[in-house]
Formats: sequence, structure tokens, C-alpha cells
Amino acid sequence: MTEALFHKAIQQLKNLKFRGFIGYNHYNEPLLDARIYSFIRHAVSELPSAYHILFTNGDYLTEEKAEELFAAGIYRLIITNHNKNPAPLREKLQPILDKYGDDIVYYENLSESSSLNNRGGEIEHITPQHQTCPEGTQFVLTYTGEVILCCEDYHRKYSIGNLNHQSILEIWNSKKNKKIRKNLRKNIFTLPICKKCMGLDN
Repeated sequence: MTEALFHKAIQQLKNLKFRGFIGYNHYNEPLLDARIYSFIRHAVSELPSAYHILFTNGDYLTEEKAEELFAAGIYRLIITNHNKNPAPLREKLQPILDKYGDDIVYYENLSESSSLNNRGGEIEHITPQHQTCPEGTQFVLTYTGEVILCCEDYHRKYSIGNLNHQSILEIWNSKKNKKIRKNLRKNIFTLPICKKCMGLDN
């Protein structure tokens, strides 16, 4: 994502007095981007009442990077260990977990997790565990400025707007987006990705 686009999004959220959650990831490893710390510092300075959360797979996380993330203003760090053998990564991360505790750093071994989903039908052999849509109120901004349905839309098939040409409010309050959210609140799943996510296409 360009710095200009990121700043545009943060400024609009500031104008809206946004106080919700901001995540710095979408099928990527945010610690591979050296700008992540300056991005977070800027967002926190403009949106001090928001909750700034970063997801990482832990591969590039060190004690020094964790300290820099919290100094930048991260509210919570969530580590998801994707390895079949989680022990080596867990051992590497243990000093960080010991230092900050579960309330600030959440660690999950996904090979043993019961909370996995099928990523909108992209992953086979995972039976959905939820009865209602857990993602229907998200505003997922991709690095190109496109806004997509939710975080499960890996292939970005369901665009609901583009921040390069529209404002956050225009996108959020569009007839298309309002209809989708209304249906999801009523457990009406019309889009193929929603049906697959909810296990209704079998």
C-alpha cells in the first residue's frame, strides 16, 4: 500500500472519530514491510482511541521488533503458528510471550486450533463451526485501494468499492454494501462465497 493511500484512509477515519479495531494485515506478513512501524505510529497518533492490532506468523518476530511495535502503539499482537511442528517457533517466541503476557500477546498454534474456517470455501476438509457470519461488519481495504467483502475473500472477487475514487462513507453506505450487511445480519447468505463459508453449498 502506498503511504498516500494509507494516510488518506487514516484521515477519513479520523474525521469519522473512529474508535474501532484496525488490523494491519490481509493474507500477508506485515513484518516484511519495514514501513509498518511508521504506519502504526501515524495511525495511533491520529486515532488514539482506536484499537490497533497486528497479526503475524511469528517467523520474523524478535524481541526487538515486538518492543518497537508496542512503542509504536500496538494495542495487541496476535501470533498464529502455522507450522506442523510448532515447537521450534514457540521456543523462539517464548521470551516475548513471557515478557508481555497473554493479555497483550495472543499466541495460537493453528495445527491444534478448533477455530479454523474454510476461508470462503478455499480450504477443503474444514467444516464451518459458526452459525452466523462472524465477518460481516468488516471494512477490508486492500493494498490497491479496493475494498472487498470481508477478510475471507482471498481472491478479492467481491469488490464493494475503491478508496482511490470513493470515500469510506460512500463505500460503507452504498446500497450494495447495505443490502449485503442486512442479509448477513438476518443469516441470509446469497453470495457463493458466503454459502461456502457457512457450509451451505454441500
